[in-house]
Amino acid sequence: MKNIELAFRTLFKKGRSNVIKIVSLAVGLAMGSVLIAKIYFEQSYDSFYPASDRIYRVETTSLGDGEGEDKTFGQVSGAIAPAMKSEIPEVELATRFTWFTENDVILTTDKKSYSIERAIAADSSFFDMFPRPILVGDPKEVLVRPNYVMICASLARKMGGVENVVGMVYTRQSLPGTEYVVGGVFEDLPENSHIQAEIICAITTIPEWSTTNWVGNDRYRAYVKLYPGVRPENLAPSIRKMQELHQDLEVLKKAGVNFTYTLLPLKKIYAESKEVRDMNRMLILLAVTLLLTSVLNYLLIVVSTLIGRTKEVAVHKCYGASGRNILGLTMAESMLHLVLSLLIAIILIFVF
Repeated sequence: MKNIELAFRTLFKKGRSNVIKIVSLAVGLAMGSVLIAKIYFEQSYDSFYPASDRIYRVETTSLGDGEGEDKTFGQVSGAIAPAMKSEIPEVELATRFTWFTENDVILTTDKKSYSIERAIAADSSFFDMFPRPILVGDPKEVLVRPNYVMICASLARKMGGVENVVGMVYTRQSLPGTEYVVGGVFEDLPENSHIQAEIICAITTIPEWSTTNWVGNDRYRAYVKLYPGVRPENLAPSIRKMQELHQDLEVLKKAGVNFTYTLLPLKKIYAESKEVRDMNRMLILLAVTLLLTSVLNYLLIVVSTLIGRTKEVAVHKCYGASGRNILGLTMAESMLHLVLSLLIAIILIFVF
């Protein structure tokens, strides 16, 4: 307790020097903490969905047949997802969606316009796979009706309120002749979801030939949830059997097309992409550099003040202080500086 009391006295006695030490350390800790939090956030993508470890994206894999590397493509034809649900017993649930519009403007009947970044067309099982709180409406009914949509809560509030938008009609600036009806409202998709959309349109709005074809028109993102204990690699024979039943593989092979479908874990879609991995490595390097720099700066300031503290140490010695007492005082000061730096760092993080 005496060391802590002396450390507090020294803190106020040498105010300017101690302020420099504490603030420099606090800034480094704050910036390093923010970078570490950013890295954690990037790794948390899609992990909040229930049973996310059993959800996979279906990918088209082009087979090289020994002449080249296999190449994967994150989209499939329209019929793949529903067929996997109906024909592969290990699949508990399947859903699909496709991009509907990006960076568009919607125009309501009262002549008001609202900018949107992205809309998708999805089937009625979308919220079974990726559940969100439904504020108004029933996705099971809305997403089977052509030209009906579910919109996110933030857009609904802009358009007049969650309770007032159901039944509202709008058109798209990019396609002015078609009307869409708002059938429900869902809570916004979290920022750390790799699927982002303000509007989800019924997939039945898209022509039937597109949603039921087996080869080509690979515009759909398909997802499956496997039953507990099922490993994705064990589905290969069933997937091949499904292909043989619905796709003329011999004709496709003669045309130089040889492919199958593979499963990519949901939590790896974003976090394991090359761009994110490279960014995280850079952020880790920056975080470590900032933390080391702030600590080294603190040590340099401490060392630079040692000469000025020679008389102070001598006075303590004259009053009977041992080397252990001096060390204890120094450690108490350092701990006090660290605690104050952490408090200031937390304040800086919340303020900015």
